[in-house]
Amino acid sequence: MWQAFFAQYVKVPAKNLWAVDERRIRPEIAAIYDPFGNAVHATTKVDLRGQRVAIFGCGPVGLFSILLARTFGAAKIIAVDINPKNLAMAKELDAHETILIPPMKKTHDWEHDPEVVSEIMNLTYGKGVDVSMEMAGPACSLNNAIESTRSGGNVIVFGIKDCDVTIPSFSRRVVVKGLTLHGVIGRRIFGTWQIAQRVLSDRTNRVQDKIWNIILNRGSGTIVHFTDFAPESFESALNKHPKVIFEL
Repeated sequence: MWQAFFAQYVKVPAKNLWAVDERRIRPEIAAIYDPFGNAVHATTKVDLRGQRVAIFGCGPVGLFSILLARTFGAAKIIAVDINPKNLAMAKELDAHETILIPPMKKTHDWEHDPEVVSEIMNLTYGKGVDVSMEMAGPACSLNNAIESTRSGGNVIVFGIKDCDVTIPSFSRRVVVKGLTLHGVIGRRIFGTWQIAQRVLSDRTNRVQDKIWNIILNRGSGTIVHFTDFAPESFESALNKHPKVIFEL
């Protein structure tokens, strides 16, 4: 059945291939180089050393970004999400603080969450974070990121969906505050892979171990063999785990 969805063989130019040494990086981790590369690209857009960082959205790329922000020297990492399970995982990955987005009635879906912004301000002595990373997708998440960033800070715009986005009071909230918005998409070839390989190969930072043990749950429920693929079971696995990979 899987052959209806995936080609058994793929032909690509050799120059587009990136060799992975399985003695240094386990194949299950190599299989998710693509989303991990997204996180590498996003977290290397600005220098995170000594910075307070808020990560809005703790899906797979957001969780990878927590690990990388730690590795790259962020002083404080604040994880924000609507899902308590995602935040519990973020804490396991060494986020310093977690904030659960509360349910609230909004006139417009792009409105920011005042409670979330207030909590971030409390955690940063009223200043806001140095770097906000929008990794979730909704327009309100981008406005949360903008509202939570200090004057002169940076906003990494990665997760936002392909849609019209309203940023109210743009001049006051972005221009007057001197914010820099960085649009990030995909990966940088081949710089992203070089950084990813070096980070994952360094066993002292435990990034690879934490991805395997926490995000991939040591392979329990997160690895689906092609011969066992069924839409219902795959959907069930995705609801339980942030990342699921296929095995031949």
